[in-house]
Amino acid sequence: MDRVSFRRHDFLTINLEDGRILSVPLSRFPNIEKLSAEQRRKYHIADGIALMFPGDDEVYHIDDFMGLNDSRLKLGNSFHLAN
Repeated sequence: MDRVSFRRHDFLTINLEDGRILSVPLSRFPNIEKLSAEQRRKYHIADGIALMFPGDDEVYHIDDFMGLNDSRLKLGNSFHLAN
């Protein structure tokens, strides 16, 4: 993670160090959604892979934002994409 922004009030945007941009609906992270704009601006990136905010005890890892820790994506569940 290189930088975080909240340009749209309902999305968290993460600029990754390799140039990719990840946008995630805040509704997926209710604790971040509840933070004030000031608290969101004071984020801290740890080791390029974790994100923390004042007023929130949670440590959010890049995998969380990419959906890799989402139980719906665990092995054993199957998904079918429509063409």
